[in-house]
Amino acid sequence: MEWINSFTMAIFLFGPCCFAQTPPNAVSDKSATLKPEFSLVVAPPAGPIRLGVAINVSVTVTNVSGKEIYWATESPDTPYRAFDILLKKDGQKVETTVFHRKITGTQRPDDPADVELGNATVSPIPPGKSFTLSIDLTRLYQITERGAFTLDVGRYDEDTKTAVHSNTLILNIEPEFSIVVTPPAGPIRLGMPIDLSVTVTNISGKVIYWEAESPDTAYRAFDISLKKAGQEVETTVFYRKITSTQRPDDPADVEVGNATVSPIAPGKSFTFDLDLKRLYQIKLPGEYTLEVSCYDDTKTSVFSNTLTLNIVP
Repeated sequence: MEWINSFTMAIFLFGPCCFAQTPPNAVSDKSATLKPEFSLVVAPPAGPIRLGVAINVSVTVTNVSGKEIYWATESPDTPYRAFDILLKKDGQKVETTVFHRKITGTQRPDDPADVELGNATVSPIPPGKSFTLSIDLTRLYQITERGAFTLDVGRYDEDTKTAVHSNTLILNIEPEFSIVVTPPAGPIRLGMPIDLSVTVTNISGKVIYWEAESPDTAYRAFDISLKKAGQEVETTVFYRKITSTQRPDDPADVEVGNATVSPIAPGKSFTFDLDLKRLYQIKLPGEYTLEVSCYDDTKTSVFSNTLTLNIVP
């Protein structure tokens, strides 16, 4: 008990520490000190990972030493102080939160002054035993975009003087819905309507809500981009009216519409039909690329597949 009290006092004196310690009467084994005494395994959240909601990962610690070890923890916010947690996107560390910087002692000059008194405890872990801590990554990092993120969790092993690292976890943050564009059936001819279908599917696993404006609901629901040889095709007056990008010489046209919000059950889809000729002045044959997108509740764009359209005379 005297050893544990001294150990706890050292934590207070020297600040946050993240290590496992064997009891003082443990037999020293030089070969054993070369191997970590514990392992770390990180598991992803159950189900899809979405922006704007908690991203809860679990970290399981297992005593792999064959002997009893001691684990030092700090409170409050024990799971967050127990590990070094690194989240990256495209090889770059994601922007941290004020909370992350507070618990790691890396505050910036403009961060709020926040002094917190905590305490530390030391607990024995028998050989082969495990425990699991849950961590919400959104408390530590400002996750504001979708894509693939890599997560690595580490902790210093005092006895072996090495940093123990978890498995590297890849987290794919997905939108709540998907957009798929389907081309017209048969040849696409210049001077004829170019009718496309746009299918929206709820892939979130929960009910989502879709806001639609009328009139011309299908055209107002999406951002539609048509390009030829990398250049945006000339738009029509109708396109500029519904996107509020009128030019000085466009007709003055004021239209009063309305919006409705509809629930979409998980896995359900709906389809809109669009005639590209209403939006773009397509005057030349050749190859065009089309992309459709739409904002979701987090104000980030969800993009469709990119469609290649070959228009013949």
